[in-house]
Amino acid sequence: MAANKSEAGNARDVQTNLADLLNEVRRDILSQAGRIGPDLRILHGATEAALAGGIVDDRKYLVENIMQLAASLPNGSRARDDLNAAFIKRLWDNLRHPPLSYLGDEFRYRAADGSNNVRLNPKFF
Repeated sequence: MAANKSEAGNARDVQTNLADLLNEVRRDILSQAGRIGPDLRILHGATEAALAGGIVDDRKYLVENIMQLAASLPNGSRARDDLNAAFIKRLWDNLRHPPLSYLGDEFRYRAADGSNNVRLNPKFF
């Protein structure tokens, strides 16, 4: 008997989660009513990029258009959060970072006596 109650509770949880997801998707779609044309162009551009092996033509502003799409989604939207996370990850992975040896202005340049020349051990000379 207890197993039946547990299964019924799990089924209710699944139904509730599915209903919440569908409501969120519905809200996201309704928020895009005025952007259907641009959204379809974004979908077309994303499809072209996927077919080209992930190569994006920067002259078509696909990344910028995706950012506009994410900004137009309602606050709290999972799709918006996922797009933002993917964009930030892509930026982080593609942009150059300061070298791991950055230790501050004191060790920025090699000193006249030859110290600060070894990045892993700046005091070595």
